[in-house]
Amino acid sequence: MEEQPYLIDAVGNIRFKKEYQSDLKEYFLMAGILIDDIKTIEHYKIARDNARPFFDSYLHKIAAGKPGEKASYERQALIAIAKGDYEESESLMQKAKIRRLLKVIS
Repeated sequence: MEEQPYLIDAVGNIRFKKEYQSDLKEYFLMAGILIDDIKTIEHYKIARDNARPFFDSYLHKIAAGKPGEKASYERQALIAIAKGDYEESESLMQKAKIRRLLKVIS
């Protein structure tokens, strides 16, 4: 069973766990939803459904990383997968594998 990003109190209100708040806030905001307005599981389900059309954009943003940050082969492969370029992603994952092997040898 996967871990939920929220805690539920005795009356059914939810509170997002700290480690998920920043990412969920950004994701829901893409759909115009304020995370502080999500009070119950039902609100969360509705928010998730309304934000679903923005999920690909959100993944692209995560994959791209922070401005100026050098992307690892793994991150570049994730970007290639998000763009549907599976051939490029395979090539990048092979480079990442070789890099890991070289680190073990040296």
